Amino acid sequence: MNPAGPSVLIVDDDAQLGRLVATVAEKCGFAARVALSAREAWLALDPEPTLVLLDLNMPDADGLEVLRELASRRCAAQIRVFSGTDPRILRSAAQLGRDFGLSMGEPLAKPVSVAELRAMFDELARTVAAGAPKPATAQAGLPAPPRVTADELRQAIRSGELFVVFQPILDLATLSPLGAEALVRWRHPVHGIVPPVHFVPLAESSGLAVEMTERIFALALEFAGRPEYVWEGRPLAISVNVAAAALIEFDLAARLAALMPAHGVSPHRLVVEVTETVMSADRTRVLEVLSRLRLRGVELSIDDFGTGTSSLERLDQFPFTELKIERAFIADLLRRPEAEAIARSTIELARRLDLRVVGEGIEDLPTLEWLRAAGCQTGQGFLFSRGLEAHDFLGWIGGWTERRTALLHPSSP
Repeated sequence: MNPAGPSVLIVDDDAQLGRLVATVAEKCGFAARVALSAREAWLALDPEPTLVLLDLNMPDADGLEVLRELASRRCAAQIRVFSGTDPRILRSAAQLGRDFGLSMGEPLAKPVSVAELRAMFDELARTVAAGAPKPATAQAGLPAPPRVTADELRQAIRSGELFVVFQPILDLATLSPLGAEALVRWRHPVHGIVPPVHFVPLAESSGLAVEMTERIFALALEFAGRPEYVWEGRPLAISVNVAAAALIEFDLAARLAALMPAHGVSPHRLVVEVTETVMSADRTRVLEVLSRLRLRGVELSIDDFGTGTSSLERLDQFPFTELKIERAFIADLLRRPEAEAIARSTIELARRLDLRVVGEGIEDLPTLEWLRAAGCQTGQGFLFSRGLEAHDFLGWIGGWTERRTALLHPSSP
């Protein structure tokens, strides 16, 4: 293969189909090579191709074994599973590849037309020509996660290195801001901004979850109590996610009873978010804490609904007032009928249970319009704004009217 230009490795035991795909690829400017078995594929990976098309049914190894081996070799190519099997199996295989840390493109179902192949290669060729990076993963091209210690985290909590960004939550019908979700970050002196996935588990395993949670609530409520944190004269709500260890070990209701009045935040403006995983930790203790919070007037949200176990049982037994649809369903609802059905059913379930429903991860206008039509009341996502530090969030509020008009009337001049 030509290492200077885009290239494709076609791993398929159907030699005739492999030659056809290779011919189309070459006409689109790709160097192409066909491997009729997994063994041949390993020999063809040097130099590494731009794209690997992988049949799931190979004579010497199934496609899932090949994905695992590609991950162990830290393959950075984009990979598309390419098979005539059940579409659900194709999607499961693609998800498995992502879980392995591979850069997975959309699955390609057989039979495939020449037009579909040409469109795929043309799109990838344009991406390569424009210098756009291939989708990266933890194993393929991204820097290793920062290695941080419990002592560093303890110091960060006490010295002010932890900070909070605020992502707006809006009424989807009017696009009026309703509040924001407070998202913790760590401004590390060596590693720069460290996302929570790299330190929240450390906090829980090292006994720092309670101290960190107190710090996050203090920062979030201080901001929510500012007189500028309003929209059209109405104070906005603030949502805070709570780690499992903090919810179990911490007298959260009593602590918030002191913090909220100190910052001038009424209980109905605070939304405590918990995931289904949190509720699995100690059901009785979690139920007690959440019930006490509701007795004090605090709103409760079940986050990432549908990703844990016994979801319906949680809705029946816990005093939630809000349900947040997992962002993966929102991202896929315009592309996959299954994701659309799950999102629609979740919205209807929330309506029947009198729960406010929030769509997470809204990134484009068609998704917004679908959610509105389906009855999703509120939402958040990059279409509106990423998470912003306090000063930038207040600036966002100041400039939202113009952007709001453009989204409400996209066809207006």
